[in-house]
Amino acid sequence: MPTKMSMMAATCFAALLAGLAPAAAQTRTTLDIYVVDVEGGNATLFVSPSGQSVLIDTGNFAPEAAIRDADRIAAAAKDARLTQIDHLITTHWHGDHFGGMTEVAKRIPIREYIDHGPNIQPVAAFDEFFAKAYPALYGAAKRNDGSRQARSDPRLHRPRA
Repeated sequence: MPTKMSMMAATCFAALLAGLAPAAAQTRTTLDIYVVDVEGGNATLFVSPSGQSVLIDTGNFAPEAAIRDADRIAAAAKDARLTQIDHLITTHWHGDHFGGMTEVAKRIPIREYIDHGPNIQPVAAFDEFFAKAYPALYGAAKRNDGSRQARSDPRLHRPRA
C-alpha cells in the first residue's frame, strides 16, 4: 500500500512540476527521475525540465543508515545539478521513509516540506523527531521570496475518519 501511495504521489507531482516556472540557470529537456537505493525504504528524486525538484521520502532512520541514505540522495542531487531540493514530500511517518531527513537537510537546502500531519501510529522515535527536529527543519526552509515556511500547530491536525 505505501508503494502504491508513493507512486501515485510521484506521478502527480511529476505532472505538476512539468508546468512550473523555470529555475535559474537550469537547461533541461527531460523529466529526470532518480530512484535512490535506500535499502528497504524509499527515496525518489524528480527534476523537471524547468529545473524544479521534488524528493519523495528520505530513507532510513538508524544513524548509520540515515547518513548512508542522505549521501546517496545528495549524490543524486549533485548528478542532477541541483543546489536545493524545492519540495520534500514525506508520504508517511515510518522510519524507512522519513529517517534520513535531518541528514539530507545537512547536505542540501530543502525549500518546502510537505506531509500529512502528525502520525496516528505511536512510535517513540517519530514522536521525538516530530516534536524536536522537524519544526527546526521546516522552520529553516526558505521560499523563493525569502520568507520562511509556515506550519500550523501540529496539535491542531486531526486524523481523518
